[in-house]
Amino acid sequence: MVWHLILHYQIATGFEDDGGKGGPKNRIIKWVNGKINPWNKEIKNLGNDWNHGDILACLVNSLAPGLVPDFAEMTPENARDNIDRAMEMAKLWMDIPRVLEPEDMMDPNVDELSMMTYLSYFPNAKVKDGAPCVNPGRVIARGPGITGVGLKLGKPQSLRLMHPKQEKTAVTRSRWR
Repeated sequence: MVWHLILHYQIATGFEDDGGKGGPKNRIIKWVNGKINPWNKEIKNLGNDWNHGDILACLVNSLAPGLVPDFAEMTPENARDNIDRAMEMAKLWMDIPRVLEPEDMMDPNVDELSMMTYLSYFPNAKVKDGAPCVNPGRVIARGPGITGVGLKLGKPQSLRLMHPKQEKTAVTRSRWR
């Protein structure tokens, strides 16, 4: 009974109708992929794709560019810290309640209904004034050509240009001398 209330009032209202092609789970996956795709990220499920925290951090950063700017450098070894940081930024700056704990999301058998409930808060979330975000109209540049970390002189370097409102991410290569 409680799940049906959550499904009807919390989940069904936040995601675009998919015309009956898979229900709320697929609508959530489609919506998340639409947000994280510009950063070359994709999920296929509401389970183990979330275990390392980089997907959640990418989602938070896609909705509020700059809240978790280093999501692309997150490693599975720091999964708990990655998830905790992304959840804390979402709670602090977007009023998204922590209905899960990082350990829950790290679990390879994370409950998909709990994930659906947590993710259902994201589509209607508003970023608070004063949040440490970059201008959403700006292009964000990432890569060794920008940071200098991992830079190899005389070798082509990747540079990723990202715009939160664009569907594609431009990748360029240049030589540093």
